[in-house]
Amino acid sequence: VREVGTSVSTLRVGDWVIPSGPNMGTWRTKIVQPANMFLGISQDIPVNLAATLAINPPTAYRMLKTIVDLKEGDCVIQNCANSGVGLSVIQLAAAWKLKTINVIRDRPEFEQLKARLVDLGATEVVTEEFSGSRHMSELIEKHGRPVLALNGVGGKSATNLTRQMAYGSTMVTYGGMARQPLTVSTGALIFKNLKFVGYWNGKWLENNSLSPEHTQMMEDLCKLGEEGKLRPPSCHDYPLAQYKTALSRAMEPFIASKQLIRMDQ
Repeated sequence: VREVGTSVSTLRVGDWVIPSGPNMGTWRTKIVQPANMFLGISQDIPVNLAATLAINPPTAYRMLKTIVDLKEGDCVIQNCANSGVGLSVIQLAAAWKLKTINVIRDRPEFEQLKARLVDLGATEVVTEEFSGSRHMSELIEKHGRPVLALNGVGGKSATNLTRQMAYGSTMVTYGGMARQPLTVSTGALIFKNLKFVGYWNGKWLENNSLSPEHTQMMEDLCKLGEEGKLRPPSCHDYPLAQYKTALSRAMEPFIASKQLIRMDQ
C-alpha cells in the first residue's frame, strides 16, 4: 500500500495486500480501489507465498475444511497432487494431522518429485498406473480408506479414486485436466453410497469476498506460512517485458514451478 484515503482505517501505508475478490486484474504496477477491495496479509511470509496465496491455498483450505467433517487421522486421497492445489492440500493436511494418498503422473524424475512431496508432508505418493492396480488397495488398507477424495483430473484417474473411497465418503471435483468426463459406476452409488460435489473457488470468492470466513481463512493461511507449515511453491521470476517467456514456460509439460511476473522489474 502506497497511500490511503483519510477515512480508511483497515489498511495503512506499507501493508501487503491481495485482492479480496476475483478478477481485479493484477497485471499492473499501480491500482486505486476502495479499501474493501483488498485484504491485508502478513509481511512475515515469503513474498512468493504472498503472491500465490489467493487461489491454490484457499481452494485446498475450503475443500478440506468445509465439505466433510474431517478428524485427526482421517485419510484424504487426491490426484493432480503435484499441482498448486495438490501441494497446498498436502501441507494443510499435514498441519492438521490428516493422512494423504497422492496420485501423480509417471515421469522420468518420479522419485525426485515423490521425495519433494513427502518432504512437504505427503503420507504416500503413487503413479496413476499404480492407483489403478490391485496393489493400490493393499496400500490403502495400511492407512484406512479415504473419507474425502479431491479430483482435479477427471476421466480414468477419478474413477480409480472412487474404487478406494470409504463407504459414504465424498469426492470433490475442482478441475478437469484430462478433459474427460467423470464416470461413476452404479455400484459406487448404491453399494458404497458415494457422494459427488464440485468446488469453484472463484465463485466462492465472488460471494464471500468481504465475509468473516474469508478473512479468517487468510489469517489461518498466513499463520501457517509464518510457521513454515505452508511453503511457497517453486517459482521462477520474470520482469513484465519477458511475459511471453513466462507464459511459454508455464505451458510446458510436467512443469514443476510457478512462473511469477514481477511488476516492479
